[in-house]
Amino acid sequence: MPLKDFRFELYEGLTKYQRSENGIKGTKKRVPQVSPVETSRYDNVGHFMTMTTQGRCRLCSKLTVVQCLKCQVRLCFVTGKNSRNCQLQYHVPT
Repeated sequence: MPLKDFRFELYEGLTKYQRSENGIKGTKKRVPQVSPVETSRYDNVGHFMTMTTQGRCRLCSKLTVVQCLKCQVRLCFVTGKNSRNCQLQYHVPT
């Protein structure tokens, strides 16, 4: 079979192929992250950390279970060898 005929048959086969609506897998749509107003973010009032379900830290994207009650943002603070304090970095203006 010549290459030209093969390509033509392949083209016809692909154009006639129909997908079922249930068979198509869609991608997850990301919900845009809402940031708190900067004046309330940096006001140093009422930023208490609470334990919640596991999610990603807003700054470093590591897993954390800590969330700011006022900002509703997951932030981490870890002590030890690889210490990081995303909670402090997020709430202090640079």
